[in-house]
Amino acid sequence: MKKNNVKVSENDLRVVLAKKKLREIEKIQKRVRKHLFYYAEYMEKFDKKGRFFTRDKWNIIIKSWLYDLATEKVIRRVTISEPTRSGKSYVSTRALERYIGMHPEHNNMRNSYSADLAVDTLSVKVRDTIQNSKAFHDIFPGLRPSKQSFKKSRWMLDGYNNFCYLAAGVGGSVGGNGCSGLLILDDEYKGMTEALSKAVRKETERFLSSVHWKRRENDPDGNPPSEIYACTRWTTRDTIGKLKQSEKSFEIDIYKWRHIIESYEEITDEIFEELYEKFKKELLSAGDPYDIVYHLTIPALMKIHGQEISFCEAIKTTRSQLSDRATLRKRGEGYIWNAVDMQNPKAEGSMLYDLKKISDYEMQRIVNTLNNRVAYIDPAFGGGDFCTMIIAAVDKGGNYYIFNVMYDSRRSEVTKPEILRRLLKYRVRRIAGEGNGAGEEYLKDIRKDFYSKSYGSFKIIKNSANKQDRIRDAAGQVNEMCRFLNKGSNEYNIFISELEDADIMLDIDNDDGCDAISGLVSQHKNIKEAKITSF
Repeated sequence: MKKNNVKVSENDLRVVLAKKKLREIEKIQKRVRKHLFYYAEYMEKFDKKGRFFTRDKWNIIIKSWLYDLATEKVIRRVTISEPTRSGKSYVSTRALERYIGMHPEHNNMRNSYSADLAVDTLSVKVRDTIQNSKAFHDIFPGLRPSKQSFKKSRWMLDGYNNFCYLAAGVGGSVGGNGCSGLLILDDEYKGMTEALSKAVRKETERFLSSVHWKRRENDPDGNPPSEIYACTRWTTRDTIGKLKQSEKSFEIDIYKWRHIIESYEEITDEIFEELYEKFKKELLSAGDPYDIVYHLTIPALMKIHGQEISFCEAIKTTRSQLSDRATLRKRGEGYIWNAVDMQNPKAEGSMLYDLKKISDYEMQRIVNTLNNRVAYIDPAFGGGDFCTMIIAAVDKGGNYYIFNVMYDSRRSEVTKPEILRRLLKYRVRRIAGEGNGAGEEYLKDIRKDFYSKSYGSFKIIKNSANKQDRIRDAAGQVNEMCRFLNKGSNEYNIFISELEDADIMLDIDNDDGCDAISGLVSQHKNIKEAKITSF
């Protein structure tokens, strides 16, 4: 039997190939739209900066699931608290791109502590992707920002009458526009200083109540916006802290989910979706999802099988940042470590120091066996400030024994010779002092006289860091490494009283002693024990 030779024209072949290609594109579109993680993976294939969404990062997988549930309007309120530089803004940017592609008819809003971040940076990144990215247009064809409404703070899509993206910083406004899609707060405070400032906090709270929350409205299907708070926590009085206190909460067990995700050698699409459904089921089992706030807290270090493991490695944080965190960790768990890195801030009423005290006899016995004696000088020039010098002996374990303190509010003609006298008397060989402004010449005079009569290292430091931040930063090491006299001279006791009165807010009459002790432990590091002598 002869075969029928069917002749296919070139045009017919083109039609067949075009249909096949279209089916392949539709298949890719359907898959990539399904999950934020799939979308971000696809977009990053064409990104020269490298890949952030990789399947070995359990923390990114969990965050992507939360954004999926928010996008689907399955859950209404989510908080994600992480240390700085953990990719919070990048993840929310990818989430907004995908949401706008899927729901161009919805209004979205992302606000932050400043217009520079919220408007000039974050909004522009989303808009530029939708305007210029071929990868985005492959998944969401036909979407382009409207040239008639192209402001960075609010913009539309061609063919739509709603503002698909709105943005403002604290103190700004978004006009009379509402938000029906994703309502994101991307860091409400710039840093520790702002978060602990009553004035800044009040302004932030006013912005949230009058702008951020006031713009909530239902989408065309009658659903309220999904609220996401992606913030680094600095204080218990932030928005996440208030939500935890006032609303029904569900804490996501990151230890459990990390273990589940990492138990698989490879996270295939099938496993990813299976785990997503289990994650979703667990969250919904907690009760009505519209009555619950779901909290995800990811600290810098997690204890796994008795070992402290940094999640930063999972997101490819640079070695220098890991080193900085390791150094901070070794200082002792001070306020900044607990608040920023571990995302577990203490209440503002908490005291900053928990001083370790010893008797005069024990202090003298220990100091007489140590040759390493260090000093830190914080000059002052009237106005109620105290010229402070702290002298300590340091043992081979790096513990500081504070055996002499000068705490004097008299003029420099009196304090200069007294500082020199004590440095020589106690044979101090390592000296550092804060040389900001007039303090530089003050310390240079003392250094010149010191070098004419003794020897050692005498550093003059110019401090540009915020004073309260550096005091809080060093508080952990002061508590861990410093030993104080139970009772000393009058000026020593005044100095101790100041430390004991210092709370986390540093709402005290004088902080010169706090500044000096933070300078001592910060400037004299890695001192090795020398041979033993005595006074």
